[in-house]
Amino acid sequence: MNLNIQEIMSSYISNKMEKKKLVIGASSFVGRELMKRTDATGTYNSRPINGGVKFDSMHVKIGDAVDLKKFSHAIILIGDTNPDTCVTDLDSRKLNVDSIKSILEELKRFEIMPVFTSSEFVFDGKKGNYTEADATSPILVYGKQKVEIESYIQKNFSNYIIARLAKVYGNDINDNTIFSKWIRELPRNEIRCASDQIFSPVFVGDVAESINLLIENGCSGIYHVAGEKAYSRLDLLKLVLKHSSHLKFDPIITSCRIDDFNLKEKRPKNVSMIPDKLIRDTGIKMHDAEEICKGMAGSVRRFDNLLAMKDRNARTPSYYNIDDNPTITKKAIAELKAESSENNDTDIRISSHKSPEDKFHEMVIMLHKGIYRKPHKHPHKEEAYHMIEGKMEVFIFNESGSVRLTRVLDQDNMTFRIEKDTYHIAIPLTDFAIFHKIKPGPFIRETDCINARFAPDGHDVKENNKYYEKLLRCIGEKNG
Repeated sequence: MNLNIQEIMSSYISNKMEKKKLVIGASSFVGRELMKRTDATGTYNSRPINGGVKFDSMHVKIGDAVDLKKFSHAIILIGDTNPDTCVTDLDSRKLNVDSIKSILEELKRFEIMPVFTSSEFVFDGKKGNYTEADATSPILVYGKQKVEIESYIQKNFSNYIIARLAKVYGNDINDNTIFSKWIRELPRNEIRCASDQIFSPVFVGDVAESINLLIENGCSGIYHVAGEKAYSRLDLLKLVLKHSSHLKFDPIITSCRIDDFNLKEKRPKNVSMIPDKLIRDTGIKMHDAEEICKGMAGSVRRFDNLLAMKDRNARTPSYYNIDDNPTITKKAIAELKAESSENNDTDIRISSHKSPEDKFHEMVIMLHKGIYRKPHKHPHKEEAYHMIEGKMEVFIFNESGSVRLTRVLDQDNMTFRIEKDTYHIAIPLTDFAIFHKIKPGPFIRETDCINARFAPDGHDVKENNKYYEKLLRCIGEKNG
């Protein structure tokens, strides 16, 4: 029997390429970032994700949750990553060790390459600048659990990726990582910070990109996924203060030791890692912590005593509150008006909610006269307005585009509610109008807002003005 070796190899390679990645723990911090950057199937347990598969690793076999025949690589992100609860919670070992070994057994049976995220805490922190050649020597229970899984993988798989992650941080003010925590603490009178714990912080985007590149480049072995520069906690706090000077907060910084905090176990002091092998094998360029900190802090604005983060995706200046119990004062609104003036009298808003994913949305909006906005509707969500300053007309339309109702909102007629699936628009009658708006969340851009086809698309200024003039002639006629 003659076998065409080239055809066999081509078929084998094609079959491998058709298989997808499986992200186990896609709802985790790293998992969410990874899912943005790769075509993969993701699992979740307690925090659902769009298109995700429910999987409780402590009670369900991974093969019962997904069809493992579809995958070539499985990225394992699940686990209890809090060193303190790893000491106190008896379920920690079941999650971090027993359930992962169960997953690995099934991956081996289906010849799926594991990509396991380990930790800088596999080291004791006595010397720092660790490379992949350095022996592990964990002093934390969490680190010992990671080493146990590393050893299990090395014993049972010939091809694998073990990605030892340094301390991971993001650039979202609500991600609860090291920079976002400190920015939110700036209004405090005092911040205590350890000066003797050193690590190589790594940006979450670089973690996701590193994992993708390691897989795509056919890499195998242990890799340190870390920033190229080591910092102490105090060094990083000083970066936050340096790049947040425009916020005009001046907390007292009290330097202390990491052991001064009430922790269940003493922490390793220097777990800095060298990422040279990762950079050599993937070509990745790692972000420096100061670069991310500068961009993040620079996007934060202070409105009176309210801290807010600029929305990078918005067409006009928009801010998300970052305080737990926000108050929008008269002074904050005055500063909002000043910000609008600095941006050529553009529309502007500040939201009391923290992100588009929040279940309840509340915002103060400033609209300017003469700016065209298309009539639109929200198919599944009501909204309500409460007038603060100025005067505006709200138009309610039939599906055909004819005006069904108008309402003037000002200091005498202060509130108005709009039902779901109703085309509407608000047009300022004074130079500007400021109002408080509330509606259900989360905001899903693709489905939450439908622009009306019966109105100009906004590109022709003359058509826009003509349409608004026609609407404004309706005031009084439909005001009932």
